[in-house]
Amino acid sequence: MLSPYAKGVAKIGLIFLIKKISSTFAAMNSSRPGEAISSRIALLRQASYQTAPSLSVERAQIVTRFYKDNEARYSTPVLRALAFKELCQKQTIYIGDQELIVGERGPAP
Repeated sequence: MLSPYAKGVAKIGLIFLIKKISSTFAAMNSSRPGEAISSRIALLRQASYQTAPSLSVERAQIVTRFYKDNEARYSTPVLRALAFKELCQKQTIYIGDQELIVGERGPAP
């Protein structure tokens, strides 16, 4: 059980953390697309807002083909790990201009 002092300190810390997170999200979710911390981020946000949503079936095709080719050859955990390895080896990765952190989001921004 916490002492009243410890509860007070924890409450103040929690309030500070909530305010910090709220202000961070408020800055990130600006009502004007493209408004950002730097010009690079502004360009990335603008490209993200202006790109039409799309779907890619590449991941589904790779995984489906892998499971069909390897059905009942491995245990389920090993099969999942090997399917992930197959994805890492075969899936196309989009790397946009000005991006410092890249990952699989699809074939376009």
